[in-house]
Amino acid sequence: MIEWLLFSFRKRGYLMVRFLTEELDKDYFVKQYIQSFKRILLVGDANKLSAREESLLELEKKSSELFFDSFLKQHGRAPDEDSLLEQVKVNFLKRSHFFKRSAQVIDEEHFILSHVDQVKRMKEMKREIFVEGGYSYILEREKKLARDYFRKNDDYPEGYEELIISRSITAVNCGLEKLANNFIESFNFFYRGYIRGNSMHEL
Repeated sequence: MIEWLLFSFRKRGYLMVRFLTEELDKDYFVKQYIQSFKRILLVGDANKLSAREESLLELEKKSSELFFDSFLKQHGRAPDEDSLLEQVKVNFLKRSHFFKRSAQVIDEEHFILSHVDQVKRMKEMKREIFVEGGYSYILEREKKLARDYFRKNDDYPEGYEELIISRSITAVNCGLEKLANNFIESFNFFYRGYIRGNSMHEL
């Protein structure tokens, strides 16, 4: 029997048959699938994926694993390179609307810079009043908090664009205000320990 050599699929209503080539290892198949899918997403002016797109890619990874296992069970062998590329194309066309990007109002880097800038302008943030390394530590910690906030609030499903921080100026302003309020709270209960004369963090 040569059934395992043949792979049939429908294209424009016609039943197409072709010979399968070299089998792919599952780990390689999944890795190449994700890389190919990501390459299509980054065509054009996009230079990196959003947090939401990264989470969708995790679902694509699970989908590719399921396809591999189903293919193996159905054909008695693993898929080949052409099967991989065909699956990437089919799934991208089927789910491209989920990855559709609306106009971006801010990216992660500029959101972080905006927060750090507002922190620097706080009346509490006078470099000279802090112990050595204290001022820099506070800014680095606030950078991380801003990064975490951005990523958490840039991951919402389709239909909730007003909540996606990279797409909504309202969400941006609310986020910066919340981070500023959190900074004041942190200063009163934590950062104050880095002020000169406070033995807690003297270096």
